[in-house]
Amino acid sequence: MHGYNYARHPVIASVNAKRFVAGEQSKITRILKKEQYFSRAEYSTLRSKRGMMEKLQLLMPRVIQSIEHMSSVEKKLTQTQRNEMVKLAVDTVSTTTGIPSEFIHDIVRINWTPKNVQELTAGGPVVQPKQIPSNIPPEELRQLHAFASKRINHDMLINGNSLRVFTQAFPLMREKIRQIDPKLYKTYVGFAGTLQLMNLIYEGKAEGLAIATGKANVHVDAKGMRVIIPATSFPALFNEVTKAVYEALLYEGLPKSAEIAGREEEFRQITGNLELDFFHHKLGPKVSQRVHQTFTKIVNENKKRIIEILEKAERPTSETFAVSMMYKAFAQLSPVLTNNYMVLMSKSTLDTKSRKTFTEMLLKKMEEVL
Repeated sequence: MHGYNYARHPVIASVNAKRFVAGEQSKITRILKKEQYFSRAEYSTLRSKRGMMEKLQLLMPRVIQSIEHMSSVEKKLTQTQRNEMVKLAVDTVSTTTGIPSEFIHDIVRINWTPKNVQELTAGGPVVQPKQIPSNIPPEELRQLHAFASKRINHDMLINGNSLRVFTQAFPLMREKIRQIDPKLYKTYVGFAGTLQLMNLIYEGKAEGLAIATGKANVHVDAKGMRVIIPATSFPALFNEVTKAVYEALLYEGLPKSAEIAGREEEFRQITGNLELDFFHHKLGPKVSQRVHQTFTKIVNENKKRIIEILEKAERPTSETFAVSMMYKAFAQLSPVLTNNYMVLMSKSTLDTKSRKTFTEMLLKKMEEVL
């Protein structure tokens, strides 16, 4: 076996998980309260110290109701309406990230098939992929673990940013969604928020619990990267389009075959483990927020130089695009540097001297990749 201990991953081991989870729960609860999604009594239950199962029993029926409402509305949409909503999602993600809509349309392939609860659960519970026994020499194992740690960091940013962008950008689509159905926006926000609350509250095993809302598949070949998105609802579609953008920004950080001694299968086993989904949902939002704030600060402190780099490369010069390019530059760092700076950013302990060194590193990488 690959022998990777997720609890000892540098970021996972160093941050205050309980505080991160509590903060995210509070934020999601406030969003749902604003939409008047729950009754006063239900909010009291969610904010109380009552047990996990009592809270999950409150949330699960709401998820089911949301799925049924979304499915009933979305299945009646005309192809023109669906195309307009896909464009709306892409344009909104573009506005938030600064990445041109044309680029996003080029890298994603969307198969939007609305499904009800029975259709979503027809495939049975989610199970952990079978682990393939493997005897790996110690030096190869250390290298494999190093690059796996780096990818886990990137996946945390991809998943965390998708949740961050959802809460930040989804309200921009409120009026257009309400034109389709007056109650649909509330259902969308309720579905996404309630599902995230369940991920935050749940403390058991990952197997058997996930609702298949549509997970993207990444394909890389000589023509570049393509992300196939089998979305089952509009919130899932929006979420996966956002993840596709950050995947595109970070995928060059994936190891070359020689760097992991041809151990691609073991690499996928480590980085694709279901256990990681819970770390991504619980820690990803806060970690990605702090990383994004650091990148934004670097951009604001180095505007002139960054604009020069972007203009030379004939790229957009907006702040949002520049921040996105920070991710692309960050992907070029070694596993050791990736871990070190992820820990510092996640804990908000990147001091002025360290940030200066980090900034020079990123700007040089940006010049190289653009």
